[in-house]
Amino acid sequence: MFAALSATNEAILRINSQEKLLQQVCEAALHSGNFVAAAILLRESGTDTLKVVAGAGDDTELRARSYSVLATSPLGIGLVGIAFRTQKPCVSNDLLNDERLKTGTRPQAARERAPPLRYQ
Repeated sequence: MFAALSATNEAILRINSQEKLLQQVCEAALHSGNFVAAAILLRESGTDTLKVVAGAGDDTELRARSYSVLATSPLGIGLVGIAFRTQKPCVSNDLLNDERLKTGTRPQAARERAPPLRYQ
């Protein structure tokens, strides 16, 4: 992860486009960490939904999903919704058995992280 943070810091210094910066952060996480995919989601203005705005790796499934910030929504009870609401990292090393994620649908991955990042 230190390599990902270093690459992200370098990108912050040299990239002046939000879109390119977010894409570079995903690329850094993918190539410096042990991830299959990485994505950045931002809240859509005036809604309770989150939209994937950048991604890297095998992110097709991440882009196809819908995400909500509401705890009362089935789309908001996953790690992304939890991280957004608590503003704290939300990690699961066993998604299939994680009690926080009992929704009736089973994710395919065995491990997932959702660190909340603030971009202003």
